[in-house]
Formats: sequence, structure tokens, C-alpha cells
Amino acid sequence: MPESPPNLALDAVVQSLIVAHVGELVGELAELTCPDCGIKFMEFRAGGRLGCPQDYRVFAAGLLPLVQRYHGTTRHVGKAARPADSAGHRLRLRTRLREAIAREDYEEAARLRDQLRPKDIQV
Repeated sequence: MPESPPNLALDAVVQSLIVAHVGELVGELAELTCPDCGIKFMEFRAGGRLGCPQDYRVFAAGLLPLVQRYHGTTRHVGKAARPADSAGHRLRLRTRLREAIAREDYEEAARLRDQLRPKDIQV
């Protein structure tokens, strides 16, 4: 019998089983950890949620095949995120809209209202 029991850390056992049965790429992914949020790729696979935007870059080798399988493409063609200043800009527009209504400047109020209305709803 060995003098000390073998290292049976659960992470090490799971990782060695993954490498042995699924392949080297998955084994490499199992070792990846995001430097920003600390989530591991296998935690993402188990829970289905990433920890931060940096994870998309760190786990790209594992995420791109998943995105391809689920969506049929890896290129985003939908709506884009609003700029970070968008909330402040909309607040300023709403303030100016209230002021225009108080002045009874309805042409200016209509123009501001149209700027506040989402692009896909404007008629």
C-alpha cells in the first residue's frame, strides 16, 4: 500500500475523465478560468451562465461551437446594444420634452418625442 493516499481531488478526477473520454480540447477548456470573474469553463457548462463579458474571449474555443450549434451562425445580426451614454441622453431628452410642453412649443415637443420613440416603432 502507498504511504499516502493518492490525490483524489474532485476537479482533478473529473478533468482526467473528461480528457480520457471526450478529448484534449475539452480537457484544455476544463482548465480555463476567467481572470476577471474567476468562473471556470466547466462551471459555465454546468450552470449555463457566464460571469462577465471577458468570458466570451477567454472561452471562445468552447463557446463558438455552442453558439454555432444553437443559432446556426456565430455572427451577430440582431439588435446592437445601446451606447453607454444612452440612458443619460434619453433623460436629457425627456427633460427638454417636458420643458417644451410647459412652453407650449408643440413642434419642438413632437420632434423630441420622436427622438425618444424606439426606431422600430416610429411611423
